[in-house]
Amino acid sequence: MTSRPSIAFAKFSAPKKGSVFVLAANDGGLGDAAKACDPAKTLERAFPVADFSGKFAGLVEVLAPEGTPLDRLVAVGAGKVSGLDDHAWLKLGGTIAASLRKATEVAVVLDLPGADVGGRQAAQLAAG
Repeated sequence: MTSRPSIAFAKFSAPKKGSVFVLAANDGGLGDAAKACDPAKTLERAFPVADFSGKFAGLVEVLAPEGTPLDRLVAVGAGKVSGLDDHAWLKLGGTIAASLRKATEVAVVLDLPGADVGGRQAAQLAAG
């Protein structure tokens, strides 16, 4: 039997363990909070290698990212900020949920350049 997830919303501080999911805008841009999770800029180096542009639901995964104690750092493409409605946030949550694998400790950083992310968007993403 699978266990129920425990979801908590908190003020940001860079995660210290587990898997971390960050959002990337359509041009591959990361917000300040996402950058704080990746001090060695491993995602910025991985984006061109993986041909990642921030396209909606696209993924780039870095295992054991340099300069962090994290297991995984995953960028999830959010696509065009103007296209992020309730349904899109729900689909992003589903994309993240499908990528969890065996992770037991997961943080999702809701910081996206140009987007106004609040409780409604967080709830939609969590429901996905």
